[in-house]
Amino acid sequence: SSLSPCQVVDGNLWFMESALTNMNAFTGLTKVGGSLLMKMNFELTDISGLSSLNHVGTNLDITYNYQLESLDGLNGLEHVGRHIELKHNGLRNLSGLSGLKSVGGDFDIQFSSIFEMNGLHNLVSVGGTLTIYSNAVLSRISELSALTSVGGLQIRWNTQLSAIADLPALSTIESTLKVTHNKSLEDIGGLSSVSAVGGNLWVASNQTLCQSHVTALVASIGDGLSGDIASTAENDEGC
Repeated sequence: SSLSPCQVVDGNLWFMESALTNMNAFTGLTKVGGSLLMKMNFELTDISGLSSLNHVGTNLDITYNYQLESLDGLNGLEHVGRHIELKHNGLRNLSGLSGLKSVGGDFDIQFSSIFEMNGLHNLVSVGGTLTIYSNAVLSRISELSALTSVGGLQIRWNTQLSAIADLPALSTIESTLKVTHNKSLEDIGGLSSVSAVGGNLWVASNQTLCQSHVTALVASIGDGLSGDIASTAENDEGC
């Protein structure tokens, strides 16, 4: 039966190991005060019924929904109070997060089928670490033109990633910067606006990334690096 008159859930709303194929029963939902969890719903293909949702108070976890290819339905979501975890879904893009402006904690994008980062063009800040990890077909990190600060930035083990681009407003990384084991990476020009890194820096084991690009990045950050240069080894020394 439809729960569409329900506009606010003060606590947590969890959908776990269900037979749901869509979220059409929740068309009136505007706010979840606690966490919104969608996990291991193996038949879930459509969350467009959440199109009225604009606020999640704590965590947004969408994981292990293998048939879910789109986040369309979350376009009205502007703020998540703590973390977002997107992991082991069938996602092809992030266009359903086009309204997202801030994440209070970590933002993890892992084990997806996204090709580019399009959809995050309104994201301004991530209070925790933005982690982009092991996305097998991700070729380019772009569309983050509004992002000004992150608590940390980790881009690791994305085997097809060739470019980190279009982050013109990103000036501050509060803790660690880690770009490692992206074997197709050639372009890190999108990090050229970074002027402050509060923790350690790793840009290493990117087999096709010219070492000269790494050296230039470290030099441009200069005294803005508060931690150590933990590693800049095993990039391409031959270019």
